[in-house]
Amino acid sequence: ASSEDWRIRYTAALLLNGASQDLNLDDLKNILVAFDFFVNAIVDDVPRISDVAMWSLGRLIKNFPFLVMDQDLFGRLCESVVGRMDVSDALTGRACWLLSICFSQFSKDDEESPLVSNFEKFSELLLECADKFDDTAPDAAFGALDKLLEHTPGTIAEQYNKLFELITAKLQYLIAQYQNELIENNDKYTQQMIGLLSLVHHIIMNVGPMISNISDQLMEMLNEALDFQNGNFVCEILPAMGGIARAIQSDFTKFIPTLMEKVFTYLESEETILSAASFISDIFNSSPDPPFPDDFIERIVGVLSEVLNNDNLKPQTRISVFSAIANIAFYIGDKCESWIGDYLDSLEAEAKSMLS
Repeated sequence: ASSEDWRIRYTAALLLNGASQDLNLDDLKNILVAFDFFVNAIVDDVPRISDVAMWSLGRLIKNFPFLVMDQDLFGRLCESVVGRMDVSDALTGRACWLLSICFSQFSKDDEESPLVSNFEKFSELLLECADKFDDTAPDAAFGALDKLLEHTPGTIAEQYNKLFELITAKLQYLIAQYQNELIENNDKYTQQMIGLLSLVHHIIMNVGPMISNISDQLMEMLNEALDFQNGNFVCEILPAMGGIARAIQSDFTKFIPTLMEKVFTYLESEETILSAASFISDIFNSSPDPPFPDDFIERIVGVLSEVLNNDNLKPQTRISVFSAIANIAFYIGDKCESWIGDYLDSLEAEAKSMLS
């Protein structure tokens, strides 16, 4: 096509995008016309037109979610989008962004949604995109996978198991490759580890107690990765471990002795305090068996109280520490009488400072 041809198509897409923002449900015919135009424009040979078409569809679907509830319309959109997911990093990132918008329109409780019937296809496609490119596309692909998990029911055990196997296989490969010094400072490696670990956490939260069958192997893998890149992945790994603790309850107690010295270390760094405090809340909500000894609890409370003396903590971090102490108090009951008064005074002072 000549340059004039693509400029005309590009201008038409921009104009229709603007006009479609003023449509309402009474304009069903025009909504469908705009949808058809943008879906067809996705496969345009000119990347700029493809990009604006996907951007426009995302805006249109946010306004009119029914467009993706129709399986025929959603199928056509997906077919066009998939065709642009191997062109470039930028277009793949835009395509993943559009899929995230689409996934967000479905109900998590709908076991008949196309997300359920196409779960494996979507998850494998997005994992491939995360592998293939090195810039913005991997983050967009992991974001779309998060939305897919967020909007599909945790009852589809077989599909979740297959995805979990894919993710853990990739993690095990990355962990094995860590001995290569080039990987230690590799941005792609860091991006992959963070994305995959976040997915592990999301799956654990979705499937709950069903994770118990592989919790030992999973904890071994996560524990090994805790020290990688000088603790660069702590903020992704501790939430996943906390999710396992809540899921398998007292069966998690056996992991705690080897973890807590590391957790105390994480409470000394502002970057990891929030994750460490949240993990402490998780283990005290996991019905530990045997119960935690008194001296162990006193040490945790002492360390957390010391953390609160740091005036530089962000509000969300302070809340996480207060929450951990509250969970401990709930766990030990009357045994907290020796320190609960100081805790409540600190909490009251914190509340006043936030409101002032």
